Amino acid sequence: MIITIARECGCDGDKIGEKLAEHFSIPFYNKKKIQKIAEKSDAFGRFPTFFGEKETSDFLEAIAMDMDSDVIRSIPKKAMKAVITEPQGVLIGRCGNYVYNEQAIKVFLSGDKKKRVQTIKEKHGCTEREAARLVDKTDEKRSAYHNYYTGQEWGQAGNYDLCLDETALGVDGVVKMICTYIELVAAKRG
Repeated sequence: MIITIARECGCDGDKIGEKLAEHFSIPFYNKKKIQKIAEKSDAFGRFPTFFGEKETSDFLEAIAMDMDSDVIRSIPKKAMKAVITEPQGVLIGRCGNYVYNEQAIKVFLSGDKKKRVQTIKEKHGCTEREAARLVDKTDEKRSAYHNYYTGQEWGQAGNYDLCLDETALGVDGVVKMICTYIELVAAKRG
């Protein structure tokens, strides 16, 4: 089983992912873990900007190399499949819903901006203004990164199986909803 989680900044995606991985006894992959694995293999050298969440230099490289959008759209699949060799796990970000489109449970987490800012303020020990800027900047980066590599609009409901408001449900509520969804889908498939 593969569960992919895309999220707005401040929605505790890592906490949710870790709990799901523990519940289902499957690996957990977030940006840091994926970067470490990629650095140990040749994948990081082949796709450095993909693993760094920076679409701009890849875009400039694509223009310089006269890459078409099909080549750009193939980068996430090649990069992630070079790093994650097991056919199961919880994957945070990294265009997971696009890479594992057919075989994954695809989740998008969003939430009330004021609550997300508060979460970031507490997590980083910064001012509310700094936290709000970090939330905006992170969401802009994630959106641009996802849109560039996939051609899909980040956060668009049709690209996911579940879209949940983490600030309304909380971490445990989101985990419970995802587990219930997976159980219902499994029962329906027989």
